[in-house]
Amino acid sequence: MTPPQILISAGEASSDMYAARLASALRNRTGAKLFGMGGPRMAEAGVELIADYHEVAVVGITEVLHKIPSVLRVQRQLVREAARRRASLAILVDSPGTHLGVARRLKKHGIPVGYFIGPQVWAWRAGRVRVIKRLVNRMVVIFPFEEKIYRDAGVPVDFVGHPLAEVVHPTMTRAEFAARHGLAADRPIIALLPGSRRGEMARHYPCVLEACQRLAQEMGKDAGLQFVHAAAPGIEIDTAPAGDRRSRPAIKRIEGATYDVLAAADCAIVASGTATVEASAW
Repeated sequence: MTPPQILISAGEASSDMYAARLASALRNRTGAKLFGMGGPRMAEAGVELIADYHEVAVVGITEVLHKIPSVLRVQRQLVREAARRRASLAILVDSPGTHLGVARRLKKHGIPVGYFIGPQVWAWRAGRVRVIKRLVNRMVVIFPFEEKIYRDAGVPVDFVGHPLAEVVHPTMTRAEFAARHGLAADRPIIALLPGSRRGEMARHYPCVLEACQRLAQEMGKDAGLQFVHAAAPGIEIDTAPAGDRRSRPAIKRIEGATYDVLAAADCAIVASGTATVEASAW
């Protein structure tokens, strides 16, 4: 029997993590062949990537406008491939700015759509729920209050809990973490989580650097502050502000170890989004 073809799509780093876990479970339970958009975690989970989420990940209206051509191209690419492979299902993860357009195109091909981590209609653009009702066959939400909102709007919905509840845990002790990364376990560690998208980094990181510099100056050298940037995979951009580099505190960049960084830290500077939920676990 030919295994089913399933389109699974994630539009940013946090979604890549959630979708990868879902993809692994689907492959183990159904033997499905998975393809779509994502990042390194989905690739590791066996998803055949036909688009990279960096092509569509955006924050803010100016970035949205700049990315419109890329978003439209990726939408067409995903749907064209889903139609060619006769996908039995599409699973769209978060990122409504990209994925509602994908759902609209998929509907024309008769491909059912499941949506994991629903758009935050309770926070902004509540009218989207009417669009979702037309386009989405099943909504899966991660906060308990969302279930009633979607059900009252007539959208078939299930609440499954937040994926981070099962995955936010360190792999080593503070002493082990410090030894591995050349830090002193007996000195303060400040975690920096300025975002997982290039646009977020471009806006947030200069402010974070300034905050680190002020902390280091006000606390003094005797405080021995150690700044650690918990970096998202694949984000390598120069976002340092202009100025005297000699006056900036040293910042250690550690990629792909967010939970170990947070577990070892005494405090953290965190951008809004998934990282705030991750940080709250500590």
